[in-house]
Amino acid sequence: MKKIVLSIFFATVVYPAFTQDVVVVGSATAGRKGEEMGKEYLDMATVRVYYYFTQKEKANDKSFVRHDTMTLDIGAQMSHYYDMTRPKKDAESPLNQLDPNRIQTISVLKGNSADEFDNFLGEKHEQNYFDGTSEKIYKNRISGRLTLIDNANGLYRCDDPVGLLNWEITSDTATILDYSCQKAKIRFRGRDYEAWFAPEIPINDGPWKFFGLPGLIVKVNDAEGLVAFECVGLQNLDTPYEIGIPQGKYIQCNRKELEKVIRERGASMRVFVNGGNVVIAGKSLSPSFKFLELE
Repeated sequence: MKKIVLSIFFATVVYPAFTQDVVVVGSATAGRKGEEMGKEYLDMATVRVYYYFTQKEKANDKSFVRHDTMTLDIGAQMSHYYDMTRPKKDAESPLNQLDPNRIQTISVLKGNSADEFDNFLGEKHEQNYFDGTSEKIYKNRISGRLTLIDNANGLYRCDDPVGLLNWEITSDTATILDYSCQKAKIRFRGRDYEAWFAPEIPINDGPWKFFGLPGLIVKVNDAEGLVAFECVGLQNLDTPYEIGIPQGKYIQCNRKELEKVIRERGASMRVFVNGGNVVIAGKSLSPSFKFLELE
C-alpha cells in the first residue's frame, strides 16, 4: 500500500510532516453527540484532507486576493470544507482586542474611507477579510445539495442545490503526490476547470464545491490561471470527527444574496483608537474583484 510523506505549511500555522496509509472513507457512528452539543448532526468524518487555495485578480498577478489552507473533513455521505485557522483569526480581530472599559465613543465611516482613515492619529489596526475565509461548506455527495454557512456581518445560511456535476473524464494522466491521477474537465458557474483525481483513493469528494469523480480530487485549476486548489496533506483520523452545523439564529438567504452581503462588507476593516474614542472604517472591494461563481 502506497504511503505519502508531506510537510505542510500554513500561512499562520505550521503542521509537522506526517506519514499515512492510503485512506478509505468508512461509516462511523460511534461518538454521535450532535444534539447534546447543540449541533445539527450530519455525519462522522474519518478522513481529513488539506488544500492550498489561491485566487488572483488577474493572470500573472503576484498579489493574491486570497491564499488560504483549507480543510476537508470527509464522512461516508457528507463532508465539511472550512478554514481551520478562522476561529483564531476572528479572536484576533481588532474589535475583539479592544478593552470595553476604555471605549467612550464609537464612530463608523461608511463607503471607501481608507484615505480618510489615514488622516487620523493614534493606534491603527486592520483586519483583512480575505486573510482566511469565514465560509463553511457542508456537502451531501449523494443528493448534490450543499449548505453554506458564513459569518459576513451576520450569521448567514444558504442552501445551494448544486446537483450532480457533469464531469468530462479525459485520457490524460499525471503523477501528483506520488499517485497516478487522471484529468477531468467541467464548466461550473461561469468558469472552465480542469481537475486531477486519484482513482487509488476511492473517495468521490474534493475541495470547495467539487465532487463526483471516481477518486479523490487532488488538484483543480481554472482555464485562466486565476483559481487553484491543490492537495497538500491527507490523513486518516484516529478518532472520527463529528460533522455538524452549529445551532444558531441564521439569516436564510440564497447564493446571490450572500454575495451581495460580502461585497457590501468590503475587503477589510480598519479600527482607529485614540484614547477612548474608536473609529471604524471599511475598505471597499476592488472593482476588478470577481467571485468564484460568475453566474
